[in-house]
Amino acid sequence: MQCAHTRRDSFSPPRCRRRFAPPPLAIRHLKTSQWERDRHQDRAARVKAVLNAAGLPVMPNDTHIVPVMVGDPENCEQASDVLLAEHGIYIQPINYPTVPARHRAAAHHSDVLSR
Repeated sequence: MQCAHTRRDSFSPPRCRRRFAPPPLAIRHLKTSQWERDRHQDRAARVKAVLNAAGLPVMPNDTHIVPVMVGDPENCEQASDVLLAEHGIYIQPINYPTVPARHRAAAHHSDVLSR
C-alpha cells in the first residue's frame, strides 16, 4: 500500500492516518516536549556536516533547511529524482529565480501582517 504522503506527485494530506498521532494529541505533546526539536536540529546539523565533508556545496545558514547549490535546473531535478527513486529520500528541487522570503502570511494571521 502506498500512502499519499509517500507519493511525490501528491500535495494532499496523508491518507494513512493510522501511522500518525491525531493532530490534537501531537500538538499537545509538542507543546511540552523539546526532544523532537532538539533531535530535528541535530539531524539537520549532521546532514550538513556529512555533505560538507563530502565536498558538496552546502549553503550556510542557521536553520534546519539544508540548501545544496546544484547550479543547473536539469541536474537539480535529476538529482531529486534519483534520491527518491533509489533511496526513498524526497528532496524539493528549487530552481532560480525564486522570490526572496521577506514575509509570509497565513490564514490565521491578522490583516496587520498584510500591510
